[in-house]
Amino acid sequence: MKYTEQYEQLLKQALSPEAMPDEKLNEQIRKLSKEDYAMKKTSKKKAVFIPLVAMLALLMSIGVFAAWNLMKPEKVAEEIEDAALAKAFESEDAIRINETQIDGGYKITLLGLVSGKGISDFAGDKLEKDRTYAVLAIANEDGSPMPDTSDDEYGKVSFFASPLVKGIKPWQFNIYFMEGGYTEFVKDGIQYWMIACDSIEMFADRGLELCVIGNSFTYNIEAFTYNEQTGEITPNEDYEGTNVVFDLPIDVKKANPEAAEKYLQEILTEDETSSEEMSEKEREAERLAEEAAKEVLEKEQEEINQLIDQGTEIPGSFQELKVDEKGYVHYEFYSDEYGGTVGDYLLENLFPDENVNIRNESYAISEDEAGNETRIAIQFRRDENGVITARIIAF
Repeated sequence: MKYTEQYEQLLKQALSPEAMPDEKLNEQIRKLSKEDYAMKKTSKKKAVFIPLVAMLALLMSIGVFAAWNLMKPEKVAEEIEDAALAKAFESEDAIRINETQIDGGYKITLLGLVSGKGISDFAGDKLEKDRTYAVLAIANEDGSPMPDTSDDEYGKVSFFASPLVKGIKPWQFNIYFMEGGYTEFVKDGIQYWMIACDSIEMFADRGLELCVIGNSFTYNIEAFTYNEQTGEITPNEDYEGTNVVFDLPIDVKKANPEAAEKYLQEILTEDETSSEEMSEKEREAERLAEEAAKEVLEKEQEEINQLIDQGTEIPGSFQELKVDEKGYVHYEFYSDEYGGTVGDYLLENLFPDENVNIRNESYAISEDEAGNETRIAIQFRRDENGVITARIIAF
């Protein structure tokens, strides 16, 4: 299926008012609907809130995630039980990069890449094709661990990663059109990605990059700026989320212009939908997806806020908070009956809107031995004098 046919099929599903959302859209909505509230069941006297702002001081003190120690690419391959790929990453053909960029609250590290034919145990029907494999590590900038796959917060923030070729519009040519995919896992608080796609070495003479986009499950045309004259792809500073790009140091001698042009012609078409029209359709599809996700999130938030408004304050939980020099407020409370919470919260995240002065930051479920549940939430308030207070509500 050619480029325009693939997109037309996806866009028809997204733009048709009578069509049900596809699974990618459903998954995005499910992820975004958990944006503000994380919930865990615990027993009474052990209930712990899951704050949405990382508790760096606490984590460092108990040694949960105290060191920036990344696995090597071959170890990542071993972790996904791909012995052949691990061996390939140990070979002289592998490229070690180990470049870290910090953006949007995350540390993104490109560990390395390797290309070749039949170098993965999971190549399947692509065994005879040249493929490229790249390894990424994603960590929270503040040092807190990334949510494990078993955690309720796992998948709350989506990422998209793809090789890009300079001089080719990235929305027309990215990993989705290169028979690409990825495997991810979390180990020691760090999320690792193994990216696979058709070999990019043939494009080495054009210049190669690898982009990572946060808050997106596909290529987001708002995340980067494409220069029509130079073909350069650079991060858009106005994008709200992670958007970084790495240069890929692949030897120009490995380029194969004829193979590259043939490959592109199999994907791109000049006589069908123009890039401008396609771009507008992509924007419309993404806008509809965001609106649907926002609607679900707002409805859930409204329901939770109504329940909290009907709740009662837990005695002794009310505190006046001070803002430290880094803009954080610290809140901690423990109750034999309800358990406890401790966390550092960035004030600008609690109250990003100057007209909103009440924030229900997170909630949890406390369960006693008989199985009776009580929901409890942290509520932050800011008065007209800028005084910040917090309390815990049972509802």
